[in-house]
Order: sequence, then structure tokens, then C-alpha cells
Amino acid sequence: MFNLSTPVLLAEAAASPLGGLIPLILMFAVFYFIVILPQQRQDKQRRARVDAVKKGDTVVLEGGIIGRVTNPDAGAGLALVEIAERTRVKVIKEKIVDIHGGADAKKSDGKTDGKSDTKKSDAKSDDDKGKKANARAS
Repeated sequence: MFNLSTPVLLAEAAASPLGGLIPLILMFAVFYFIVILPQQRQDKQRRARVDAVKKGDTVVLEGGIIGRVTNPDAGAGLALVEIAERTRVKVIKEKIVDIHGGADAKKSDGKTDGKSDTKKSDAKSDDDKGKKANARAS
């Protein structure tokens, strides 16, 4: 006799030619929003930080070398970094991994820790008390 299940299967397969493509498109969209887009944002922020590097900033280079910027505009895409006393190297700005502000950065950011200042003043007062006690004993 007739097998009725075969025409039904053929009709289902013909009805949705894009059925197998939709999950693939959805996976790509999820991958884009979870991986690619955040990575692009992070790269854009890093490029902005590198372009904003200024004289006196402490930088970490790609090779792990730490130095201080002496001339942020040493050429097209270059910066002059002092890695030791009287030792300066020209570096490609793209090779700068991390940037820390100079000596004025702590004051301008307001990120100084009040606790460390009080500990230092307490230690000084303890030293002063000890010196006064020794002076009286003599």
C-alpha cells in the first residue's frame, strides 16, 4: 500500500528553507553582542588613553618596561620614554599598555588616603615623645 509518512516529511522540509539558517544568525548575533562589541569599546577607550598621555606620566610598555614620558609627541605615533636616569627610548604609542599619572595625579584626582596621613603623623608624634623622654632622662 501507500506510505503516508513520506509526503508529510517532504512537505515539512519544503515549508521552511531558512529554518536551519535562523539559529546560525541568532548565534552570530549573540556572539557579536557578548564578545565583539565590548572588545571594540575597550580598544577605543585604550586608544583614547594612549592619545591623552602627557609629560610626566608613568607608563608600562608591552615588554614590561616601566618608564616616565618625557616627550609625548616625539614623532608620528611615537613618544620619548625615560626608562632609567639619562636613558631615553622612542616608543610606538600603540605599545603602551598601562598609564599612571605623574606626581600631580594623586593631588588632582583626590585619591589620597587620609588614613596613611594620620599614621605618619602618629608615628612622628611617637618619635617626638621618645626624644623628649630621652632628653629629660639625660
